[in-house]
Amino acid sequence: MRSLKRRAKLLTTKLNALQSELKTSKEIVEEANAEIQKLYNERIQQAPEPEKTPEQSKDLSSKVVPPLDDSAPDTVSAEKNAPPEIKKMFKKVASICHPDKIQDLPEGPNKTWLKNLYTRARQALEDCDFFELLRIWQDLDLEPPDITEQQLIEIESKIKAVKKELHMLESTIAWHWYFAKDEATKEKILKKVFDLLDERNKNNPGT
Repeated sequence: MRSLKRRAKLLTTKLNALQSELKTSKEIVEEANAEIQKLYNERIQQAPEPEKTPEQSKDLSSKVVPPLDDSAPDTVSAEKNAPPEIKKMFKKVASICHPDKIQDLPEGPNKTWLKNLYTRARQALEDCDFFELLRIWQDLDLEPPDITEQQLIEIESKIKAVKKELHMLESTIAWHWYFAKDEATKEKILKKVFDLLDERNKNNPGT
């Protein structure tokens, strides 16, 4: 059982790093798309599009980052529907991070960190996300619960899925333009993008 827990810690550490990389990569592609769109608008002497990603820039990337959902999950109803191991893990986190438990702590980074952990745990409870709760337990330096071989396989599947998404982002035109090795290469890529957008606008006027 100890070996399973050690493997789980190693895999979740890898998953954390990859998800952090994925978040940064999405931000880079969005930034590149916005910059390319701005340059294209300037080229055709159009006013800049609204801040929301335009339809043209969507064509430059195979992935669009979904908006964050600021609505708080219903903890009570979520807990009723969660599997026993998820409930147990959430309750352990809540015993440390629940707002009632930390209300007397002075305002500062530590209190904010605990609040964020509790918010993550509530969402994980609603999503029945064992692996997110496991990461939170690790953040709190708690002894991890018993892990099954099947759960390890599922973590490995998540790692593969994140790697695949990273590969897709790194294959986009926006990514190659952003990381072009010199200005000449950057201009060459930009010209291809503009030609594609010109052709699309010609075939679909008004879009």
